[in-house]
Amino acid sequence: MGLLLIPAVMWALGFALIGTGVDQLWGNGWASLAVGVYSGLSAFVFFFRIKYTYQRQVRHWIAFRLPRSLAYWCAIRVGAHATQGKWGNQIVPELLFVDALKRWDDRA
Repeated sequence: MGLLLIPAVMWALGFALIGTGVDQLWGNGWASLAVGVYSGLSAFVFFFRIKYTYQRQVRHWIAFRLPRSLAYWCAIRVGAHATQGKWGNQIVPELLFVDALKRWDDRA
């Protein structure tokens, strides 16, 4: 919830500039209101683009620094999920890792 505060503050700052002389550049209050809304929306877009980019990079960083034994058991868990339930008749040596990952993604 705190992460949503950053673009909200940036959006509010766009409106706070109205009536401070910055709107005189545009000639009227409505134009500066439009600039405030645009700057607020672009702040939201920029913030969420950065948020999800870094979120993926952090997950990647964590995944490659896991202990080998934990990564091993994570792979076992994915393989076990891919050979049970509606895929219970799957022959394990014939299961491709890509298929196991697709089945894991279908779970969510």
